[in-house]
Amino acid sequence: MDCSDTGSASESDMETGDLPAPLVALYDADLRCLCQNELQERSEETFERLGKELTNEQCVNLELTTKKQAHSQAWHTHRTGRITSTTLHRVCTVVTENAKTNLVKQTNHILGHRRME
Repeated sequence: MDCSDTGSASESDMETGDLPAPLVALYDADLRCLCQNELQERSEETFERLGKELTNEQCVNLELTTKKQAHSQAWHTHRTGRITSTTLHRVCTVVTENAKTNLVKQTNHILGHRRME
């Protein structure tokens, strides 16, 4: 996509453009019963598939659509499922059991899970 083509597009125009599926679309509860090797294999297959399906145009559209961050519904949609550097730091430095419990709850919220069984 030529960047000059996007100069006149409004955010609402871009939000209806071609965007990649959000990460939470990858969640499949049936995969929870797989052994580690099967899960690893499925993960690699999914990663390869996404690498082939994701286009430059989708990446540019997502970037342009989400520039306003918190003011963009697309930003909220596509942020769900992503681990930020702040969250990763919390995971690496958590110490107390209470903090671990709260971190699991927060991470489940980030990943779009209501409650782990």
